[in-house]
Amino acid sequence: MKEQHDQTPESHCHDGRARSAPTSGVSTQREKTIAHGQTPHADNHIAVVIPTLNEKDFISKTIDSLLQHDITEIVISDGGSTDGTQDAVSAYDDVRLVESLPGRGRQINTGVATVKSPIVVILHADTQLPAAAVCQIKSALRDVSLSCGCFALRFDDFAAPLRFYTWLSRYDSYWTTFGDQAFFFRRADFISLGGAPEWPLFEDVELRRRFKTIGRFGKLQSSVVTSARRFKAKGPIRTQLFNAVMLVGYAMGIPPERLAALYRR
Repeated sequence: MKEQHDQTPESHCHDGRARSAPTSGVSTQREKTIAHGQTPHADNHIAVVIPTLNEKDFISKTIDSLLQHDITEIVISDGGSTDGTQDAVSAYDDVRLVESLPGRGRQINTGVATVKSPIVVILHADTQLPAAAVCQIKSALRDVSLSCGCFALRFDDFAAPLRFYTWLSRYDSYWTTFGDQAFFFRRADFISLGGAPEWPLFEDVELRRRFKTIGRFGKLQSSVVTSARRFKAKGPIRTQLFNAVMLVGYAMGIPPERLAALYRR
């Protein structure tokens, strides 16, 4: 699986540098352990885990895109699709299909449990990584103080409200950083945190919070490209306002289960 380069890898990695506060020195036992293990020949293979549920219309395009990158493991963690998603995945010899109970957090945990690579990327089924993602991820994680990171976001639709949200997504915050931006991290850190919360909603928000308890969260300035299908279904402004209300509810302590019931209406 080879990575395509529109420019040199060095220029892509420079453009994809994480936006985060600078730090100096190695300050924690975790960082000392990571730094001790880093050598010019350290194992830095990457696994991509994709949770799916009825994603037949998107999964082949996403896998085809991933096969252009230098990725060691591609794992599809399926939550019981009935639309032919599993058949579509089974057509690829280089892709591992695992079955899980439904729920994105649970599916993420199931998928990560099967990988051996020390670096993991969680990718949504309708999302493609930027051309030099592998180079940029490895470069970002050379910073031992970084516990997790992700990319900025771009949609496959150019409606004005979506362009505005694309601009906002360059910044890391509670309001602008979510799982559709392709979280990446060291597998050892993920395990040490107990994995992803097995919630019906906002597992990505909680996972980001957990990673920030052991290190910095960085956002790369290159963008993943994701489908605008949810925004097209109900309109981008209405969808974003609804999402904001849900985030306020979560911040106020409303359980994810109650919020999920509203989300599915």
